[in-house]
Amino acid sequence: MYVYLTVMFLCCILLYAMRNTANKKQPLVLAFGLIWLMIALQDGWGGDHDAYVDSFDLFQGQSFKDLLQDEAHGEIGYKILMSLMPDAHTGLMLGMAIWCFAMAFFFYHFVPQKWWFFAILFVFFDRAIMMGMVSSFFRMALANAFLIFAMYSVLKRKRWLSIVLIAAGSFFHRSVLFMLPFVFVGQKQNRLSTPFMVGIFLAIAIIFSLFPDSWVTFAENLVLGIDAFEDYSYYFNDDAIQIKGIILIILFYWVIMLASKTSVKGLESKEYMMLYLALIRIAFDLLPAVGMSTRFFYFIDIYFFAGMMCLMNRLPKKDVHKYAIAATLLIMFWYTGFRVYAASDFYKVHWATYNFIF
Repeated sequence: MYVYLTVMFLCCILLYAMRNTANKKQPLVLAFGLIWLMIALQDGWGGDHDAYVDSFDLFQGQSFKDLLQDEAHGEIGYKILMSLMPDAHTGLMLGMAIWCFAMAFFFYHFVPQKWWFFAILFVFFDRAIMMGMVSSFFRMALANAFLIFAMYSVLKRKRWLSIVLIAAGSFFHRSVLFMLPFVFVGQKQNRLSTPFMVGIFLAIAIIFSLFPDSWVTFAENLVLGIDAFEDYSYYFNDDAIQIKGIILIILFYWVIMLASKTSVKGLESKEYMMLYLALIRIAFDLLPAVGMSTRFFYFIDIYFFAGMMCLMNRLPKKDVHKYAIAATLLIMFWYTGFRVYAASDFYKVHWATYNFIF
């Protein structure tokens, strides 16, 4: 845990000290290089790591035809990559190197440089970002990397290329296909009034709080109606339904701030895009949580934080909302999130102790 938090603070301090540098690439290379080094030197991580290591030998020496016929051990892209690796840890190092490069690319193009130091905290605090990527033994990380380049292609008005990139990412984790609709996310000023947009989110919260089973049934029918996703059936269970409490106050505060900013003229296309994706993430957070929810957050959370950084960057220098947004983000993702998770037995076993590879 000390290594994890030390690297986090080093990255934060580094990005803050270099927040005005003209060479934007240098601080990102240093920060994400530190993150990759921390991951590369660790022997074993939580989640599905051990299961992936145990299955490594299954791919060695197999032909492409054999790997293609094997339907029980992940997507074909992952299996081919692992069959080429000398050992499982090398595969992890390579996969996470690609993810770190993609994340640096994402920060460079979508997160305001002034706020890199703050955004990097949530890469560590939010379980769906770095911890989720490492725990999935880089399968999810590679799918996320393809998604990042796909969303950049959307920004450049090359939606056909973004679809191809997401399809390529599905060869490592097919759940990235859930993100295909987001290649059509808006990049222009919102014409709807803020009260109207807040009303939409309020309706979502009320309807699905009163009838949570309706959302679960809809999601289950949608996912399981596609043959490629039938393996995800075990994610749907009654125990997964959760109703939001006081967190709703913070979520609706964010909705008001984000919705009002999307109606402002003169923002860059990438800012509108990130603000809309942040709103979409909140909309899903208002829905009753099911097992599949975590898959969606693994993919969209970085865009949510980018949207919040764009929002803070566009607020006046001494605007009180800038401090309120920063405080509520820390409350949600550190105090009620990471702080609680760090006290769990799972975190203590798999993450709190750093085991060097050598």
